[in-house]
Amino acid sequence: MGDAPPFQGSVPSQETLAPGEISIHEQGLVSVLGQRHGHLDRGVKGAQTKGVSEILETLAALGQAGRRGPGRYRA
Repeated sequence: MGDAPPFQGSVPSQETLAPGEISIHEQGLVSVLGQRHGHLDRGVKGAQTKGVSEILETLAALGQAGRRGPGRYRA
């Protein structure tokens, strides 16, 4: 995966993985990235169909969720 720094925490660094495991790990990262990208695409498409008042309500809800902490808001 290029010159990226090794992962920290519970995710193993590539230095601790066998060559075959590195490939599987990278495929998993690509899969997660694809899922996140799809989620963003759906969010943008949904926002394009909303009116200004709906968008402002959603932003206000996100602001409230931010004050409560991460993971409290689900669109």
